[in-house]
Amino acid sequence: LNRWKQWFYSKAEDIDEDEEFFSAAFKFSQIEKFRHGDNPKTWKKLFPPALRTLMVHAILEDARYSKPKSDFSNSHQKGVSRLLKKNTYDMFFALHDGRYKRSGEPEFGPDGERCQLFESWARWSNALKPQPINRIRFYFGEKISYYFAFLGFYTTWLVVPGVVGLFVLLYGMATIHEQTDISELCNANITMCGICSVCDKWELSSVCVPYKVGWVFDNPATVFYALFMSFWATMFIEYWKRTENTFAYDWDVRSFHETEPQRPQFRFTDLRPHPVTGRLQRFESHWKRYRRYVVSLATILTMLSLVLLSVVGIILFRLVVQRALFDSTSGSVQKNSAALTAVIAALLSLFMIMGVWTPLYNIVAHRLTDWENHETQSNYDHHLTIKIFLFQFVNYYSTMVYVAFFKGQFTGVPGDYNKFFGHRQDECPEYGCLFELTIQLAIIMVGKQVIDNCQELLLPKFLSWAALREAHNNPIRGGKLLTTWEAQSHLVNYPELGLFWEYLEMVLQYGFVTLFVASFPLAPLLALLNNVIEIRLDAKKLLRNLQRPFGQRAESIGVWLPIIRSISVLAVITNGFVIGFTSSFIPKQVYAIRFGSLAGYIDASFPRSPVLAGASANDNEVDCHYRGFRNAQGEQTSLHFEVMMARFAFVIVFQNVVFLVRYVVAFVVPDMPTSVNLDIQREDYQAKLAFEKALYGDTQKDMDVGAVHDVALREMSTLC
Repeated sequence: LNRWKQWFYSKAEDIDEDEEFFSAAFKFSQIEKFRHGDNPKTWKKLFPPALRTLMVHAILEDARYSKPKSDFSNSHQKGVSRLLKKNTYDMFFALHDGRYKRSGEPEFGPDGERCQLFESWARWSNALKPQPINRIRFYFGEKISYYFAFLGFYTTWLVVPGVVGLFVLLYGMATIHEQTDISELCNANITMCGICSVCDKWELSSVCVPYKVGWVFDNPATVFYALFMSFWATMFIEYWKRTENTFAYDWDVRSFHETEPQRPQFRFTDLRPHPVTGRLQRFESHWKRYRRYVVSLATILTMLSLVLLSVVGIILFRLVVQRALFDSTSGSVQKNSAALTAVIAALLSLFMIMGVWTPLYNIVAHRLTDWENHETQSNYDHHLTIKIFLFQFVNYYSTMVYVAFFKGQFTGVPGDYNKFFGHRQDECPEYGCLFELTIQLAIIMVGKQVIDNCQELLLPKFLSWAALREAHNNPIRGGKLLTTWEAQSHLVNYPELGLFWEYLEMVLQYGFVTLFVASFPLAPLLALLNNVIEIRLDAKKLLRNLQRPFGQRAESIGVWLPIIRSISVLAVITNGFVIGFTSSFIPKQVYAIRFGSLAGYIDASFPRSPVLAGASANDNEVDCHYRGFRNAQGEQTSLHFEVMMARFAFVIVFQNVVFLVRYVVAFVVPDMPTSVNLDIQREDYQAKLAFEKALYGDTQKDMDVGAVHDVALREMSTLC
């Protein structure tokens, strides 16, 4: 695993960072004590490029361009961001370091850091080479580096579940012809009742092919894979926390906390001293903000309700489409009407998700978060992240939840079918709902990844090309070449939310990989292939198509780790119920244990309709069969109750075993590697010695360090 990790990220690159140094607040009067500070010729190396852009941004945000009208004026006349909001300036961005392609011509000068990073990272030829994480940090800062470190770590960890999932699929394909129930169904002489009130009866053997395909995804190996993925998610989170803490130590951002400035858009009603610095700062009543939170919550719940109503609409659409397909004159369409309905419904769901609800809710979420008037940018980002993720979670997974846990559970029996808006309730096809869940998951997951990658690849390139073409054709220029800053001004603006959408894309993908992986073992492999491409697409976008972002520091991936942890916990629950209630694994095992084999399983699973001739106006409910463990009178048999007991028992055992292992792993695997923990203790010890020397000089060198530390604290408190 350690060797595989080097495929996607490495910590050692040739950027002169082999030695270890302590970090301290910079003072020009002490410049000779800082690295590269002893020689004026090397002062340009004092700060890496990302930190220089961060310093420039901080200076310009703190610059006051006019005096406020009063102490309580909301127009505080400070910072370049406010000038951008007032359209005083068109744009504000950091310049990239030269060209992204090698010039090969001496008059253009040596290749800059941007070009070196593009050559060693963004090219497709580097797809299976280590990511230069330290170079990325050197050029873009810690916040962007954490994203690519996480993406590389996550991609690496997908290798094993991707391979295992492929073997699960191959096992299902290899054992198709050995299954007694498949042989019985394909040779059955069973006439099924119509799937709707006016649909004709049909032969069960006509779904032989879909039933075989269903076995490929619904076999005993699937149970093992669901258990394996639950353990995998636990290990992934625990080892990412270790990796994250290692990077935080290596990059000197461990326990990084800064006094975050207030947002220029923050509206205030009073001035009060800051609880830490004591400086006067703008203030707004918390009660006003809480009232806004209540309104925002009501709006969010309303939007989520609309999404659920759209799911209801898709369910009705499925009923109409399946009826129309079953009435088709084509025999192949009739045989595969259930599978075709699932495909059409999944495509409609994908369109509603990405074409209608996502753009609409993004506008609503942004306006609500703006209206809530958050004081700092981190609070603003946190609340916006929760809003959009909650909506996207419901948006993408609601139809899957319906197919997995609700479809076919309340259909009734011939002669007493339950109605839904005048239509007979949708029921699982004869090969089970798990294969339909597979279709739903595959189309939405793959479709989303293809659309997102096309947008990331084509849209920024087209916008940059169009802007540069317009600039070159501008008659005012008279054919002159664009300067560096003019050319980069026509690049696409770096998104206001930074890497939010990239993180959201990966977290939603993590949900596809874990929440319903029991129905689609190929999900990790497809995610792996997508992420190998995603890393290079994001690298090209940052270096070639987007304006350079200002450097930002960070100590972790932020709120996304708790979200991933929550998804992992929910995945244990969903996979347990998918195997227990959606899969046919439990009914087959109970039947095999009770009767010694699966011989007769198909006959027991499809009893004869209890409707007698002349007792119903619908001929398609007479002298036919339907799905369920029932007797001739339509009553549930003892086998049905045994299966239900086994289902609940499996879910309880599955979840408790996985959660127990999760707690054990979390306890055994420390969040901080031992080597890093020892290095931190050594640094703390050296800091105490330095403090002792500065306070007492060499006369106290024989005194115990702990005692000196206590004395020093008392002395400082006395002086204060």
